[in-house]
Amino acid sequence: MTTNHRQTEECIETRCDMHVHSRGSNNVIPLRFTKIFGVRESYSSPEDIYKIAKGRDEKYKIDPPMDFVTITDHNSIEESLRLTYLYPDDTFTGCEYAVKATEEGHVVDVLCYNIDMATHEKLMKMRENVYLGEFVDFLKQNGIIHAGAHMPEPVKLKLKIRAGLLMSWFDMFGIVETLNGDAMRGNDISEMCVNFKNKYKNPNERKIIKIGGSDAHTLHTIGRTYTVAPNARTTGEFLEALVNGEVRSEGENGSYEVTKEYILEGVKAYKKYELGQMHGKIQEERERWKNSKYLSAIPFSRWFAPQTAGFFKYADHNFKKILGMTILPALKPVLSKLIAANLTAKMEKLTSELEKGCIDYLIKKEYADAYKYYEYVEKMRIEYRNKVKPEHHYMPKISSRILRWLQNKLGWADTDYEKREYD
Repeated sequence: MTTNHRQTEECIETRCDMHVHSRGSNNVIPLRFTKIFGVRESYSSPEDIYKIAKGRDEKYKIDPPMDFVTITDHNSIEESLRLTYLYPDDTFTGCEYAVKATEEGHVVDVLCYNIDMATHEKLMKMRENVYLGEFVDFLKQNGIIHAGAHMPEPVKLKLKIRAGLLMSWFDMFGIVETLNGDAMRGNDISEMCVNFKNKYKNPNERKIIKIGGSDAHTLHTIGRTYTVAPNARTTGEFLEALVNGEVRSEGENGSYEVTKEYILEGVKAYKKYELGQMHGKIQEERERWKNSKYLSAIPFSRWFAPQTAGFFKYADHNFKKILGMTILPALKPVLSKLIAANLTAKMEKLTSELEKGCIDYLIKKEYADAYKYYEYVEKMRIEYRNKVKPEHHYMPKISSRILRWLQNKLGWADTDYEKREYD
């Protein structure tokens, strides 16, 4: 195995993009126009993913390249197994399971690593029949390496995530993806919440481990966001460092530009894939018509007849996709901007509300005693107004820091806030 590690004064550092999708993530993207034309989540092959991640592709050059490679498709492990079969020295399997989290319909994505087909089949049955807590308990009991993925970013956009609910999800995981290459404000929320929880853990409690992954569905973002481990020369050592918390996340956040580029790349991949499917039908017809005696007498018929028959055979079941191959490439400059702007604005609105809720939630936790004072002050104020208590009972002794915070609390929701740092 050739590693592309970086030498530092202390150690050798190695990297892995812990969240990458391939053509195994083959569900149709749940947007209006993608549903119409049947555009899938990803068309990337394991061979292309490996080549790009290792820094060996001239078009999609990444720096630094990855030392280890994994694929984490949605509820599928076939392409990840293919990756490890083709490149056994520096790859490991992965999968991203969508698991029910509430009766309301919230879903949380859980990344699992270093699993085989038998384990995958068990987890697929479980995810359909249990809620998140039971699913994660099973992973812990069976020693399966796992992480919560982009939890502040809702899998279902129509369902809002409440701050208390999100914090309960963080409590379930020992490893959390706090840097996702497809997320924006959601990364800030994850970082803030995990730092806060780690700050108040007991000395004998394990702190939550933070990882990063690109969440690449197209080739252009592979390896842009990743996890770094020290002194890991094999996949086993890398995963051991991960479990032991000896890792950190590095790389890029998501953005409007990343989303726009994702759509542009996705349209190209869609057209290339569907043209390949149509060509396959034409090849089938060529084989079927190859020895036909009726075609030999007609000029150009040996080429024209199979070509036409193959096209119509494909079009018979894929008329919308033929429209898609025609319309989407023509409109992609406009569509990419409109869809990226819409998705970015929608996610920004959801995560902005969630971030304010989380900050409020964390302040209540950090200043629990102050809230007791606050409630006490309110009670005294009402009693004094009703002449139940004498005036000197109105204000208890409070430190100036807590008093300033209490004075600002009432106007908190209506004012711009500064993001709080929790070391």
